[in-house]
Amino acid sequence: MRRSRASGKAWGRLDIVVNNAGLLIPAPIGELEPRDLEAMLRVNVLGALFVMQAAVPVMRAQGRGTIINVASLAGRRGVTPLGGYCATKFALVGLTEALRTEVDRSRLHVGLVLPGVVDTPMVQGVDQDGLLPNWPTALHMPPEWVVLAILLAVRFRLREISVPPGAATLEVLGALAPGMTDSLIAWAQAAGRLMAGRRARPPGRARMAR
Repeated sequence: MRRSRASGKAWGRLDIVVNNAGLLIPAPIGELEPRDLEAMLRVNVLGALFVMQAAVPVMRAQGRGTIINVASLAGRRGVTPLGGYCATKFALVGLTEALRTEVDRSRLHVGLVLPGVVDTPMVQGVDQDGLLPNWPTALHMPPEWVVLAILLAVRFRLREISVPPGAATLEVLGALAPGMTDSLIAWAQAAGRLMAGRRARPPGRARMAR
């Protein structure tokens, strides 16, 4: 919050805010430590909340502004061993959608970017520990794709954009048939293990932030 106020004082206004900080601590639900979930909630949810609470009054006072929250496709569908991470991204999606109903959308734009697996230090560290055995590294997306999605969301005032485009729509449609979706995810995980060319190792505790 102090940074938002300082930026307003230095530049005279606050035009664009992007919430992109994230923390990932993978674990199966049965092994998820409450302290790890709390740590992810503090960064992924409360961090974004505090920034929004600081930015909205400034933008309302100046009559215009844009807030872009970078959530995740994991915020539309839970999958192991990312259950805790998924829960925090579900929460961020909910906060973003709620804020959109609270502001004057002709003046304040609130957008949501939903990336898949991006080739960042957060994911690279988890991969090295063998904690994501069901996803081949060859399918990681470059960070530039997410940057482009953010720019598009700002320029064209998009309320929601997934990376790759259309992926979130498939997840929403999948929610209409959860049993079928579960089967498809199980098949995709098996295919991912095959493409990764390695056997799954038991998940351990790792902490990676982007």
